[in-house]
Amino acid sequence: MSVFVSNPKISKILILFGLLALFIKIKSLIFIIERLALNKNIDINIVLLNNNAKIPSKQHELDIGYDIFSSNEFELIPNKVTFIETGISIQLPAGCGGFILPRSGLASKYSITSINSPGLIDPGYTGEIKVPLINHSDETYYLKNNERFAQLVLINVNSVNFKIVDKLDESMRSDKGFGSTG
Repeated sequence: MSVFVSNPKISKILILFGLLALFIKIKSLIFIIERLALNKNIDINIVLLNNNAKIPSKQHELDIGYDIFSSNEFELIPNKVTFIETGISIQLPAGCGGFILPRSGLASKYSITSINSPGLIDPGYTGEIKVPLINHSDETYYLKNNERFAQLVLINVNSVNFKIVDKLDESMRSDKGFGSTG
């Protein structure tokens, strides 16, 4: 179906709107293709360092956090930091990092969390993953062998070049932080 418009200005405006709509559709398609490309599986080399070690695993298909398991029993004394050994070493590819996060159940039920949350695993680190937990409760907690106690979230990271400028572009938020949104 073609539409005939006698006014040349309106014709130009309609053509521009058509081109804009096409541009938006192309940008949307590129975004979808990029997202699909980012969601591909990558292979992570892992070494099980002892017989108790377990490969990190997801509980549900759509989870992004892989549960990490203790490789021994550990006694978590109140207000003391204990380094929990996982019995695993991983080798992340360049451009990939790992965040170690506490499990919400352990934190909310027993007041146990990681002291450096999130902990960062760089691609160059290939030693055993150990997680420093602190028990904020008044009671000793006994972490069982192969108990899920933390999560590993993998992230893709772009390399950047920091560029010194005299002034940053204006933004609506500007320098408002620390509770500025309510």
